[in-house]
Amino acid sequence: MLKNKKTNIGKFLYFDWLIPIVDYFRIVKFNEVIFDIVVPAIIAIIVTLIYYPTALIQNAIISLNEILPNVLAILIGFSISAIAIIISSDKKKYEKSVKEKFIGSDPLTIYRYLLIIMIFTLLQEIIALLLVFFVCFFRAVWGNIITDCIFLGLYIFLILNIFAVLTRSIVYLYASNYRNN
Repeated sequence: MLKNKKTNIGKFLYFDWLIPIVDYFRIVKFNEVIFDIVVPAIIAIIVTLIYYPTALIQNAIISLNEILPNVLAILIGFSISAIAIIISSDKKKYEKSVKEKFIGSDPLTIYRYLLIIMIFTLLQEIIALLLVFFVCFFRAVWGNIITDCIFLGLYIFLILNIFAVLTRSIVYLYASNYRNN
């Protein structure tokens, strides 16, 4: 008999991939949430509302379905490369803790912060790519203007969200290497 038997749904399904997502939301600050989530959501809503009366949503979805798999594949490659660079870099260089960021009671190191951000971004990119594939199959079976509006909003939100988090991680990587603190 196993001593550490899981009693939740995790005993049947693998949910450890959620750990970086949970850690991301544990370390993110309010202004970062505004930059990463709120601004992309507002832009996605505005763009969707602009496209809705012009009846160009179907054209936008079709165009995005053609280009997003390539864009996301490039972003996934970039993220995997960035994670590999961070993992193979000199960890002593990144042992300094990040100001006012903790996971539990432990101060967050720059190394772990960058790793969380990049893994979170990679997971977002994979989810976005899966959404693109789902939309391609779903629209062929059951597509209408309402679902197209939802998909267009999700596409725009996810892409802007990914770019926002990537921008923050790159700026933080730069600042941690070249800022005189």
